[in-house]
Amino acid sequence: MSINMLFNSMGYVKLLGLPHLVFWTPLLVFLYFQTKRPDMPAWPRRIMFVVMGVIAISLAFDFVDVARYILGERTPHV
Repeated sequence: MSINMLFNSMGYVKLLGLPHLVFWTPLLVFLYFQTKRPDMPAWPRRIMFVVMGVIAISLAFDFVDVARYILGERTPHV
């Protein structure tokens, strides 16, 4: 919903990654600490590492896009 609201008000700008930063970063931290639990079985831990890798790659793109927006690259894309 938040990305949709941003898109409707601002267009296709690099700031659309901001909601990802707000929601995915705490999830990544939570999953990391869950993998450190001693009672965590091996197969969910492996799946969580794959999920954390995908989230980390997504966040890397989003951090770059939001930083570029903050630094002045605010032209909407078509």
